[in-house]
Amino acid sequence: MFLKSEGNPLDLVNDLLFSKKAISEKQVQREFVLEELETVRLHKKELISNLLKDDFIEINHCLSVSAYKSTLILCGSILEAILLDWISEIEQRNYFEEEKDPGLNEVIKKLQNQLGTAKEQAIRIKDRRNLVHPRRLLRNMERIDWLLCESVIGDLQVVLKRRGVEAG
Repeated sequence: MFLKSEGNPLDLVNDLLFSKKAISEKQVQREFVLEELETVRLHKKELISNLLKDDFIEINHCLSVSAYKSTLILCGSILEAILLDWISEIEQRNYFEEEKDPGLNEVIKKLQNQLGTAKEQAIRIKDRRNLVHPRRLLRNMERIDWLLCESVIGDLQVVLKRRGVEAG
């Protein structure tokens, strides 16, 4: 189905996952549909993993040329996308299509049970991404360098692993 389609594969998967159509009450049909939805979720994680490989190539390139602020922004962007996707699945609501951004703090708070101990890493990534803003940069004593970026990348990999997505 996804190979034949002209549209964005992630949009197609989300359309299936967030469908408002009721699942049949007949047990056999219900089991079949639920099994297929789980297959779609696994396929979606595969798609996301493939997209993230390109992002991690770019992150590594940024590190190699000492573009540390860019590295932090990319890591924060990946975090936000992963967490928005996760909360969208849980709430059966496509946050990518909504005009109002729920805010990363709120999303992390909503996902605290799913994130478990990775919640701390998500908060650190968010906070360190915000270091690139001049106001934060001037007030903060934390230096944006290779070590900080490596730490953020490590935190991001912990969050991705918790989500069940491979990258980097």
